Amino acid sequence: MWTRGLSARSAAAGSGGGGPGGGHGEHDPDEALTPTFEDLAIDPGLDDVDRVVRYATGTVELQRLVHVMMLSDTARSAGFETAAARLFPLTREICRDQEPVVRQNLATQLSAMCQFCSEVGTEEAYKASISMLVPTFRTLVLDGVDDVREAASIHLIKSAAHVREGDLMEHILSIVLELAHDEGNEKLRITSAGLLNGLAPRFGPELCQQFVVPELVSLSQDPSFKVRKAVALSMDKIMRVAHTCSVRLLPAYERLSKDSIWGVRKACADSLALLAEGVDESDRVSRLLPLMRRFVRDNSKWVRGALSQRLGRFIACLPEDQITDELLDLFLGMADIHSPSCWINSNNGAGPGSNGGNNASGGASAKRASYASGGDSLRSSFGGPPEGVLVGGQNAPNDFANNIMYCCAFSFPAVVLKAGAGRWLKLQRTFFTLVNCDNQLVRRVMAYSLHELAKILGPAITETDLLPVLVAFLRDVDQVKTGTLLSMSQFYSCLANSAREARVQLLVDVFDEASARNRSASMTINELTIGAMGANAVGMPVANLTSATNRWRFRKIIASQMADFVALFSVSTTVKYIVPLGGRLLHDDVYEVREAAHSMVGPCLRRLREADENNNYQNFQDSLLTLARARSYADRQHYVLICSSLVLSSQYRDELTDYLGAAFLDCAMDPVANVRLACIRSLAKIAEQRVEEDTAADLAGELSHRPPSFFERFPAAIGALESLARDQDREVVTIARNALALMHL
Repeated sequence: MWTRGLSARSAAAGSGGGGPGGGHGEHDPDEALTPTFEDLAIDPGLDDVDRVVRYATGTVELQRLVHVMMLSDTARSAGFETAAARLFPLTREICRDQEPVVRQNLATQLSAMCQFCSEVGTEEAYKASISMLVPTFRTLVLDGVDDVREAASIHLIKSAAHVREGDLMEHILSIVLELAHDEGNEKLRITSAGLLNGLAPRFGPELCQQFVVPELVSLSQDPSFKVRKAVALSMDKIMRVAHTCSVRLLPAYERLSKDSIWGVRKACADSLALLAEGVDESDRVSRLLPLMRRFVRDNSKWVRGALSQRLGRFIACLPEDQITDELLDLFLGMADIHSPSCWINSNNGAGPGSNGGNNASGGASAKRASYASGGDSLRSSFGGPPEGVLVGGQNAPNDFANNIMYCCAFSFPAVVLKAGAGRWLKLQRTFFTLVNCDNQLVRRVMAYSLHELAKILGPAITETDLLPVLVAFLRDVDQVKTGTLLSMSQFYSCLANSAREARVQLLVDVFDEASARNRSASMTINELTIGAMGANAVGMPVANLTSATNRWRFRKIIASQMADFVALFSVSTTVKYIVPLGGRLLHDDVYEVREAAHSMVGPCLRRLREADENNNYQNFQDSLLTLARARSYADRQHYVLICSSLVLSSQYRDELTDYLGAAFLDCAMDPVANVRLACIRSLAKIAEQRVEEDTAADLAGELSHRPPSFFERFPAAIGALESLARDQDREVVTIARNALALMHL
């Protein structure tokens, strides 16, 4: 990386060898390319500001990059006056650095320093931001390197939030208009389209109507199809800011949707759903719905593919009376993408090159080859699925057909919600197609949304159609199983009481498998899967693929939902299954699992106390006390943390009875310092919470009506604090004294 930084020295060495008396054979030619110790060494006597000033504009690229990345943090630590005098002026020189990566990172630092000036809050800081930092963005957005220009655009949008409304036109909008009016560089006009859209929320309705919309309409008629394509992708935020802009923007969008270049039409199809969310409902039905139907019939597969990835989101924003069988058939047909008869695949056999768009030739196969070779990314080609979904890499399928399936699975719950449970029979086949998909990422999406489908469809359909899938997903690969486990309590809440009670053993079996204590659980779940799903189980993976490293994570997920399970099941089922399961989680070998299980103690105590059956309440308290009296100090320490979680929970603090509280305070005299340390830390948190609650109650005039605090219920707690303040352990003493001082405020 330092080769370019030392290019001047290399050139000097090379030229010296060719002239008279140059000493051609006296120097190693590689020596000039090798940095010396002096080149790389950093003077340890310099403070952070001096280091940044010296090395951010030095000769070694790596040093410049590292110190440019220190700009904002150094500005904060040095203070505004020093930053404005010594650091901010550096940006004008750094923005012309010969290395793109340095200029790219400068954009990030500029927005962070603009935020710093905004936090300072003085008029001087604001003027420094406007006069020294924001103008540097002008140079960066004009940069010839795409990555630098993109980073500058992103951070210019962020920095605009710190510019006053009256200064937006002069300092922000003027930069964008300069880009839009550059007739000689289409890349700058493309950048301007994205900036106009991204800055629209900050500009507001008035500036959008006066400047942004006319510029975007003008760019929509640009002779370069790449600019028109960028405009088609850059209208949604403007529509949201000013609905009246649709009068001028929608005709431009409609014109672009008929463009002779398939790439422009594809951009329109890709932005259709986002645009629909920003316009009035009447415009969605009267103007955008016909456009959607035309995209369906487009002779380019890539236009139809782009539409399909946004189709679910588009359907979700339509009124219910417009959700026709035709629309549902189009969406459900996405799951048949592997079939040649799918509407995305079969439209006169035309590929993207059939109409000469984008200067492409060779049809769909040539375009697919260009993606494979890295010429284009699938995300940039299709624009990606609904917001929040990543396409490509390890998070989503990479090929065209599986990407369509992925987007269909992602949008499926929204379409089901819009269509309603009454049309489930029409949606059912597609559901089973998705959950049986060979691609695990499609199944993963379905696993994460299974509980949402259960909420929509109701108990009957959930039991007959969704429950077998839940069971199967619990035997799937870890990524799918995790999504299922995370919402298992929510899924169970959607079952009828009888079905829920009958399936409690499944929860225990999942825990046993995650604990590797009951290998017969694998057969139990497999039998449930095959028996329940029948023909629909074809292709569903049922092998035990859980890795040992993930088992404790699965137990943690179960532990975090135990409080919900306590409320879902009857008292008898809770006593028979949930309480023993909770006890095993509270004694788990992994601390994070035990900590997650704390949340179930309060609900369990309350549920058993209210039921008051067969001494179950007393028995559960006794089981907790076994921790307080255990020989292992770790168990006693764990008991302290359980009691602390009860007290700190405003909902269940009353469940800490005298019986449990006395054992909690006894731990303050424990012979092991770690137990006493856990106890004093808990008491300190309780004291801090009491002070905060008393302050809030006093401000509200309700101090006399607040319930008694922990220290009022257990007067011995003050004595425990005083005793711990004289402890032999220095850390215990420090925390105890601070807590006592807080109590006396």
